[in-house]
Amino acid sequence: MSINDLLAFATGTRFVIESIAMATIADEVSAQTGLASGEQWLSVCGFRRAENAEPAEPALCRTQYYINRAFAAVGRLLHRHDGPIFPLI
Repeated sequence: MSINDLLAFATGTRFVIESIAMATIADEVSAQTGLASGEQWLSVCGFRRAENAEPAEPALCRTQYYINRAFAAVGRLLHRHDGPIFPLI
């Protein structure tokens, strides 16, 4: 996946954050993601919606990001941001 692919994913949409929290990676998440069990990562969960979607319209997808602890400070910026997360890192 390229940077252009990531930008294209977010084009015409906005990310509505449901939760931001430090999370300890459980065994099940480790198996799904390849992250090491027991490590601390910033977990960002939310829904990607069409840019001009009405509130009653369904979300396009649910997304969960795991951001390395070294970049966790980005969490302070996320409530004011609805675009792609990776440029903030």
